[in-house]
Amino acid sequence: MKETEAHEAPAFAIETVPESSGVMIVRISGDIDINTVSSLKSSLKRLIDEGCTRLLLNLNSVNYIDSLGFGVIIGTLKRLRAMDGDMSVVCAQQHIRKLISITAIDKLFGVYNTERESLEKKFVAS
Repeated sequence: MKETEAHEAPAFAIETVPESSGVMIVRISGDIDINTVSSLKSSLKRLIDEGCTRLLLNLNSVNYIDSLGFGVIIGTLKRLRAMDGDMSVVCAQQHIRKLISITAIDKLFGVYNTERESLEKKFVAS
């Protein structure tokens, strides 16, 4: 019988970094699932309530995202656009990008490999 080693998922965390351009970078790490989605939703809502209308979500440290997580991202985008705001996503991880592509939500916002690329291509003209 082969013994499998249990691996704990990295802790879910959100770090916000304001950019001089007025974009708020939101770096998310860990899994976005039923256990963490309410924290993500409330954090994004709080940022918008505080006046942030241009968000860059960095998913490079996200290991897993489920449909609830995508729902929060789409809901946040809708709320931002209703306020003449916008959002982009940074994700260089191929397994997450594949989910973004399969669900066609990449058609709703820009998906970039790096924060710099997103800032230059998505928000430079804003």
